[in-house]
Amino acid sequence: MSDSQFPESAVHTSSSKPSGKQRHRASHTKSRNGCHICKLRRVKCDEVRPVCGACSLRCSRCEYPSPSRPVEARAESRRAIPYRRNAARLQASDSAPADDQRGDSPALGASLQPLDFQLTSPSTATPPGSLNMKDLRLMQHFLRRTCNQMSFDHKRILIWQQVIPDLAAKEGFLMHLLLALAGMHLLLDRLPTGEGNKEASVDGYPEADPIKLSDIVEHHQKGLQGLSAALTTLSPVTAEFICCGSTLLVGFAFASLRIRNHEQADNGCLQLDWLHLIRGLTSIITQQWPTLKTGRLRSLLYYRHANHDWKAFPPSSPTPSFPRLKHCSQRLSSFVYGASTALAALRDFMNSLKSLYGTRSESSTSATPTSQGSPTDYLYPYDELFRAQDAAIDILEDMYMRILHIVEFTISERGTPVHLDMQADLEDTAVASWPDLLSNTFLASLNVDGEMGIGSVEGGSYAILAHFYLIFTLYEDFWYLKGSFEREIAVIDGLIGRIGNGHLASLMRWPMEVSS
Repeated sequence: MSDSQFPESAVHTSSSKPSGKQRHRASHTKSRNGCHICKLRRVKCDEVRPVCGACSLRCSRCEYPSPSRPVEARAESRRAIPYRRNAARLQASDSAPADDQRGDSPALGASLQPLDFQLTSPSTATPPGSLNMKDLRLMQHFLRRTCNQMSFDHKRILIWQQVIPDLAAKEGFLMHLLLALAGMHLLLDRLPTGEGNKEASVDGYPEADPIKLSDIVEHHQKGLQGLSAALTTLSPVTAEFICCGSTLLVGFAFASLRIRNHEQADNGCLQLDWLHLIRGLTSIITQQWPTLKTGRLRSLLYYRHANHDWKAFPPSSPTPSFPRLKHCSQRLSSFVYGASTALAALRDFMNSLKSLYGTRSESSTSATPTSQGSPTDYLYPYDELFRAQDAAIDILEDMYMRILHIVEFTISERGTPVHLDMQADLEDTAVASWPDLLSNTFLASLNVDGEMGIGSVEGGSYAILAHFYLIFTLYEDFWYLKGSFEREIAVIDGLIGRIGNGHLASLMRWPMEVSS
């Protein structure tokens, strides 16, 4: 039998099953853009994005190669190399040039060029030397320390930590004021006393170029100049920036007093320029209150104990039975015990002055001389000054009674030591706002020529001022107020002592005892 008698399929099959239609293998196309996992497993990827079918079935992480290099370019690069086995050798030869070719390669520094991010607008060139390392250190100090020590209230601390730096980053004059405040804190914080320290370092590490007082004053002057310009355009749009600048300025004015007192400790002069500098903050808040009360600085403007609740329940004379008073400092205890008596003594002295000098209405015959026994140099009518002094005592009484009210009726509820909790309540009384409440007539009676001396009438204004200063001495844990006003009270005591009025001099005994 010839081979032609057998079908071709019988030669290739060994089973008795009838042969069917010949099977043809389906054509296969390679997956050029498959994921990495499928390429490693050498399986075809369906290229479904973001997760292919194979990776989805196996719950694998599916990642595709970068599409930055087209398929045609990769294929062309493979065709450009005649033998794949020579690719490694060619790469090695390219990466290791001969010694005589190294001189043509660029230096290391020349290769450190900026990356091109395809920005549409070119950046402005920074002038050489504009990056001031002192300013960076001041900003670091503010963010790490100053902002955390400006208040005992959590919401106000958040304002100092987040909102004020954000506003300062948008206005240059605010940044100057912020750096000035941080610099003053740095000077006072380096040593326990902080006095006489004109150079400072950050976190106790010595600096090759220490921050000096002149650097801080420069920021203060630039910031103050910018704030003055901004005040000319006060509006709801700029109210928040101006309020922020005023707040920074008040903190700086308080903090700078101790530095200046140390430098001028021997001249016996009273520092009053800060008092005029910080006035006006209340007027800004009043004018722009609808804007500020809903703005980001609103937590700085609300004080829960800044009210007249004490008028409904006048504080009684404290006794050692008050729990909070037992844990307060000796200074606060002495203040609480003697506040009411001191107010009564001030009013009694002012009544005696009115009986002695009389109240006249004609300014030509009713002005007060600048000093007893000095040539007549009239500044203001008697009755106008007496009214201003009476109003100042009323303000002083309001501040004192707020303090006595929180000592008697509030409780510790912040989970902090009692003395710190008392400092927080003292902050919430807003008794440090008294400079904005005094009249211009009262302040004018304090600007008497020191060489000519002062009389008993002006001496009454100085005695009232000393009692106001005593409020600041109670803020014993606020770095910008601590230790700043004790010397000022002593200077006032010296000025009043030279008048020779025993009744007036007796008014200074209690402030001197409390402040010491």
